[in-house]
Amino acid sequence: MPPGTQREIYMRFSTQGSMILPVEIMTADKFHAEDHDQQLALGLYYGILLVLTIYNLILYFLVRERAYLYYLLYITGFGIFQMNLNGLSFEYLWPGFPAWNNHVLPLSIGWAFLWAIFFAMELLETRRNTPGLHLYLKVLTIPFLLLIALTFFPQLVSYHARINFGAGLMIFFGISVFTIALRVWSTGYRPARYFVIAWVAFLTGMVMYALKAFGVIPSTALTENGMQFGSAVEMSLLSLGLADRINIINEEKEEARRREQEARLRVARYQFDLLKKSIQPHFILNSLNATAVWLKEDPEQAASLLHSLADELRIILNVVERQTVRIDEEIALCRAHLAVMSLRQDCSFTLVEKNIRQSEQIPPMVFHTLIENGITHGFYGRNQGRFVLARQRGRDRTRYILFNDGDQEEHDSGGTGLGLRYVETRLEECWPGRWALRAGPTRGGWRVVVDLFDQPRGGPGPRPRALS
Repeated sequence: MPPGTQREIYMRFSTQGSMILPVEIMTADKFHAEDHDQQLALGLYYGILLVLTIYNLILYFLVRERAYLYYLLYITGFGIFQMNLNGLSFEYLWPGFPAWNNHVLPLSIGWAFLWAIFFAMELLETRRNTPGLHLYLKVLTIPFLLLIALTFFPQLVSYHARINFGAGLMIFFGISVFTIALRVWSTGYRPARYFVIAWVAFLTGMVMYALKAFGVIPSTALTENGMQFGSAVEMSLLSLGLADRINIINEEKEEARRREQEARLRVARYQFDLLKKSIQPHFILNSLNATAVWLKEDPEQAASLLHSLADELRIILNVVERQTVRIDEEIALCRAHLAVMSLRQDCSFTLVEKNIRQSEQIPPMVFHTLIENGITHGFYGRNQGRFVLARQRGRDRTRYILFNDGDQEEHDSGGTGLGLRYVETRLEECWPGRWALRAGPTRGGWRVVVDLFDQPRGGPGPRPRALS
C-alpha cells in the first residue's frame, strides 16, 4: 500500500471456540524478524518438552516407576494441546484435516489432565498421605474420560460445548490439585513443595494468558506466551519433585535394609544368648551328675536322661538358626525338654495339644522358651505338672494359648527377661506389627496368649507380665 493512502479492509472470521485476533500492521522485514523470534521461542519450548519426554521415558524403563510413565503421558498430551493452540499441529502433524484439528483440542485437554491426575496421585502419594483426597482425585478422572469419549461422538455435543467443558475442567483441576498439594505439603512430605511451586508457576501463566484474552492486560510476548512459559517452569519443577520422590523411596529402602540388618543382628544375639542359656554348663553338669548317680542306682533312668538330653540338644541345634519351623518340630522340642526336666526334677510333666495344625509355621523355640519359664517359675516342689497348647482361629487372627497348672505366686516373681525378649524379637521378625503377646493368672494356673494377626496392627503387641 503506497505511503499516505487509506484503504478499508473487511475481514470476517467464524469459530465455535474462543477467538483472539491481535492485528498489527508491520513491514515485511519486521514481520520476518518477529516470526523468526517466535519460531525460536517455540522451538525452545517444544525442545524442552521433547527432552523431558525422552528423559522420563528412559527413566521409566530403567526404574519401572509408574510416576515417570504418567508424567511423560501428561507432557505429550499437554504438548499437543499447546501445538494446537499455536497452529503447529495443523501445520506439521495433520495438514489437510481441519475437522480433526478441531477435535484434537478437547481431546488433548482430556488426555493431558487425565494423566496429570494419575501423576499427582503418584508424586504426592495421596493414597498414603491423604486417603480421602486420593478417592476424590480418582472420581475427578471421570469427567476427563467423558471429555475424551465425546471427541469421538461430535454429533452428540457441539465443539463449543466441549471446549467450554474442557476449559472449566482445567480450571477446576488446577484449583483442586493445588489445594491437595498444599494439604500434602502440610504433612511434611517433601516432594509436595516442588509440586506447589510448579503449579504456582503454571497457574500464573494461565491467569496471564486469560487476562490477555479478555483484554484486561495488553498482548505482549510475555502474556502471549504466558501459559507456555509457566508450563515449562512447571514441568521442570515437577521433574525435580519426581527425582526427590525417588530419592525418598531409595532412602526408605536403605532405612528398611538397615533396620532389617539390625533386627537380624538382634535376633542372632538373642539366639546366641538363648542357646547359651539352653546349653549352660551347670545345666549340662547337673544332668551329667544325675546320670552318674543313676548309672549305679538306676541305669535305665540314666539312659533315659541321656537320650532325652541328646534329643533336646539335637533339635535345638537344628532349628535355632531357622526363621520359622513347623509347629510339630517345635512341639517335639518341647516334649524333649519336658522329658529332661521330668527326670531331673523328679516331676511328671505332660503336654497336651488341642486343634494344632502340624504344618503351620512358628518361630523356633518360642513355645519351648515359654514352657521353660513355666517350669522355672511355677513348679517348685511339685511332683507333677500339666501344659496345654491350644490353637483357635478367629475372624482376623490365629491364636495360640499355652496353659500350665503351676503356682500363680511363683509366676509373678519374674526373672531376667532374656526369654521374653527372644520371644518378642522372633515374633516381630516373622509377623512385623501383626502379633500380640500377653500372660497372666487364670483359673487353676497360668496362661500365655499369642495372637498372630492377618493384617498389620500398627506396632508390636504389649509386653506380657511375669515372663522371663
